[in-house]
Amino acid sequence: MNLEPEEVTATTMKYLKTVQQLEKGLPPNDVVTMLKKKVEVMKQ
Repeated sequence: MNLEPEEVTATTMKYLKTVQQLEKGLPPNDVVTMLKKKVEVMKQ
C-alpha cells in the first residue's frame, strides 16, 4: 500500500475545512475538539 503525499494533504485539508464549519455551526462539544486535534496532528 502506497500513500500519495498529495492525496493525504488534500484529504487533510478537506477535514480541516469540515472541522472549521462544525466549529461555527455547532455549540462547543468534545467531539469537534477531538476531531480538530486529530486533524491538526495529521497536518503536521
